[in-house]
Amino acid sequence: MDEKLYDFLEYCLDVYNESLGAVNIALGSVLGLWQEQMSSQTPSVPPFSALSQAAEHTDISQIVLDPDARTVELRDPEMSLDAGALTKGYAIGIAWKRLLEAGCENALLNAGGNILCIGNYPGLNGWNVGIQNPDTSSGTSLYTTWLVRDACVATSGDYERYFEVDGQRYHHIFDPATGWPAQSDLLSVTVISEDGALADAMSTALFVEGLSGVKENLDREEFSLLAVDATG
Repeated sequence: MDEKLYDFLEYCLDVYNESLGAVNIALGSVLGLWQEQMSSQTPSVPPFSALSQAAEHTDISQIVLDPDARTVELRDPEMSLDAGALTKGYAIGIAWKRLLEAGCENALLNAGGNILCIGNYPGLNGWNVGIQNPDTSSGTSLYTTWLVRDACVATSGDYERYFEVDGQRYHHIFDPATGWPAQSDLLSVTVISEDGALADAMSTALFVEGLSGVKENLDREEFSLLAVDATG
């Protein structure tokens, strides 16, 4: 396997362990069922039987890496990988390294909502990054702004990618323990870190874990975070 892809998959397995299973790239068979409905003009909840069957093929221990041969084996032939929760943050970390190697001193890069801030905007000591208000019924589009320098910002929330059936919202952030959209007590989680991959991974993991997970990680030195619940 290509070294870059191998390193990324190795990172994905590390994230699974660090997040205590909250981010699982082996969930592809389940996510495929939900994504099909999200792209449909008349979405519906996938059949319980189909979800249960797909969930039988999400055991991440069936992904076996061989660092010497640089190979990846999926021991479950019906397993499917989906690394969408981690790809952008990992890629933006690589982009940051490449930009610095090229001599870039000031830049703002938006990778689909994952923001990389290098140096500063002229006249400021960083870049003003707006954090979207997850309450879409509010007349205020921004929840707050952060002045960010030489760091990455990633946000996970339930307010952009979703569909509704009978008044119930089904969003795109899934709890691997259930195979269903995470029943989080949070509306959004934003993480800022010098490690773009870490910011992306932790925003997803903490949204899944909810307020209890946020409280357990408030004193982490590797990142800062902002969590918004229904009370605002």
